[in-house]
Amino acid sequence: MKDRKKELIELMNLYGDYLKQTAFHVLHDVQLAEDMTQETFISFYQKKQFKGQSSPKTYLYSIMMNHIKMYLRKNRLDIVSEEVIYQSKENLVFEDQMINKMDMSYALNSLDYKYRETLILFYYNDLSMEEICDVLNCSLSSTKMRLKRGKEKLKVMIGGTHEEDIN
Repeated sequence: MKDRKKELIELMNLYGDYLKQTAFHVLHDVQLAEDMTQETFISFYQKKQFKGQSSPKTYLYSIMMNHIKMYLRKNRLDIVSEEVIYQSKENLVFEDQMINKMDMSYALNSLDYKYRETLILFYYNDLSMEEICDVLNCSLSSTKMRLKRGKEKLKVMIGGTHEEDIN
């Protein structure tokens, strides 16, 4: 039992921040991201189903994404970032950067969940295609297609016309 608790603490230290960041990118709510991260570790600890067929990181992401899907389905939410920009002459550059960030955040959040999820895992969490396949429980070709279509839809939303706009 103590070894299991030590393993959990080690995993929380290694992956807790990454999971919370991923949940935040999907949900745009700090408290909800923390809740999803906590639920992920609780599920991991209680179910004892990790068999080492994938990395612990991939397994934890998979659990968390399932919790997020269940939450969104249950609450039927399409959460949009509600960042506020304060106007001042001193930070016009910062304001422009925030507007661009909010545009990208809004566009990303407006995508279908399967595209948003794939883009976040690939670009924000630097998961490989194979790790994304494990997390999403889908084939490599499906993952590549979701990434391609998600990038195309995102480009249209933000008005990009060049490949380098997204990459």
